[in-house]
Amino acid sequence: MIIIIRCDASKELGLGHLSRSIAIAEVLINKYNLKVILAMREGASYISTLTNESIAFISNNNISNSIEEEEWLDEIIKEYKSKSIIFDIRTKLRAKYIKRLKKRSFQTILIDDSTDRRLYASFVFYPPVPQNDDLKWLKEKPKIYTGWSSVFIRNQFSKTQSIVYPIPESINKIINPIIMISLGGTINDEFIKSIMKSINSIDIKSRIIITLARKSKIYNYLLEESERSRHVFEIYIRPSNMAVLMSRAHLAIAAFGVTAYEFLAVGTPTILYSMTDDHELSSMELVNSHVSINLGKIQDINPKILSREIKFLLNNPIQLNSMHSPKISSEISNANLKICNLILNK
Repeated sequence: MIIIIRCDASKELGLGHLSRSIAIAEVLINKYNLKVILAMREGASYISTLTNESIAFISNNNISNSIEEEEWLDEIIKEYKSKSIIFDIRTKLRAKYIKRLKKRSFQTILIDDSTDRRLYASFVFYPPVPQNDDLKWLKEKPKIYTGWSSVFIRNQFSKTQSIVYPIPESINKIINPIIMISLGGTINDEFIKSIMKSINSIDIKSRIIITLARKSKIYNYLLEESERSRHVFEIYIRPSNMAVLMSRAHLAIAAFGVTAYEFLAVGTPTILYSMTDDHELSSMELVNSHVSINLGKIQDINPKILSREIKFLLNNPIQLNSMHSPKISSEISNANLKICNLILNK
């Protein structure tokens, strides 16, 4: 059995779609010994940064419209004789194409897709976000799965849990806390500088772990800041042991997206910022579940407010403990296996 996964990655789109596609592919390959083909219009060069597995892929960056995308997919289906396709895309692929696959008895799985494509899928999976309530369905619906167990992250996070939580009740103040800053690959430099302004105003000596998607001008800025700061800094470029780094942190600052769910999987509380209105709304389930604090949009960051929140949390271990949820972490950790079992009818 060969399974095709249609996904993309780019600086604008981010790595989240490719990251969770690879996570699912790894389970299908390693646990079930299946062949998986990643079909990508763009971003195939990122594959090696996200996995050590040798995952087959087909790339075609010459596609300019949905018709060409459909024809390309038909060629792949014919070549590999696949009857099962996972879609994690943001292209304009038409709903009628998914409908046509349905008539041909294909198994189609859509991940976090709010377009009309979802109406004709076999399975659809959604993280727990308020926008799900606004989705309208036909009388004949696909199998719909929502919740924490529909949040798909890299497998290294499924196997890693926090080494600092729960904090012992006898501790009333965290000494030498570890704060991790992980913002993904699409964040502007001014946002990082505002975070650094907040960090440097905190009088609690801390260890600051910063991860960057690539080495750019901001890297040199961070090196200069670290040399004159009271805090101890560790700066990483695309670390392979991201889950381990996250598991060591008492608190994280992150942009909402896959990274926020990765912190949640290992059990680390987060202060979140959002790139868009949609992201801000999507983050509300993390806020309502008391595992995160959302301080609004990236462009509206207020260093004083961020500094105040960090100091409050570090001085209140009970509050931090309440933001650590092993139950939610467990649900997310088992999500990749769950989707694979459903696809294979296990």
